[in-house]
Amino acid sequence: MKAVDRNAKVMDRTAKEVDRNAKVMDRTAKEVDRNAKATDRTTKATDRTVKAEDRTVKAEDNMLYRSTIALD
Repeated sequence: MKAVDRNAKVMDRTAKEVDRNAKVMDRTAKEVDRNAKATDRTTKATDRTVKAEDRTVKAEDNMLYRSTIALD
């Protein structure tokens, strides 16, 4: 019976360890999700910045063109 008790205890510890590992994996998956969302937000912000820079360049080009016309 002692061997059966020892085996039961080992199996119980193993089950607890499997539970802990599952919880860690769940937390890791949630963190990966958060990181992916943050990356998406960063990408969107970068896109907006690029568009704003493009508009700025166009406005500067227009000002140069108009000043060139005004000088003629």
